[in-house]
Amino acid sequence: MTEYIDKEVFRNNLETDCYGRTDIVKIGRAMDKAKVDVPSWIPVTERLPEHDGRYICNVKSFSFPGKFYQTILQYVDGGFVEGCIYTDDVTHWMPLPDAPKED
Repeated sequence: MTEYIDKEVFRNNLETDCYGRTDIVKIGRAMDKAKVDVPSWIPVTERLPEHDGRYICNVKSFSFPGKFYQTILQYVDGGFVEGCIYTDDVTHWMPLPDAPKED
């Protein structure tokens, strides 16, 4: 996972004094609270998903050698399924992001 700072969460957690000033320790605390994990590509040679489910995959193209495409595949019983066929052409995968939250 890659981390990034959620700008809105950072602003909401930044403590300032009555003059709008802050110190480096308070900035560090606000940054820690605002860190968000972002999925990143995981090589299949490094590890495979722990659970069956749907994943974003980078797949070697059969029709266009040397090219790749990204798609959502089902991971079932230790393998990725494209359509109704297990495929060995997945090079990397990552979890799907969470669905958007209603405000």
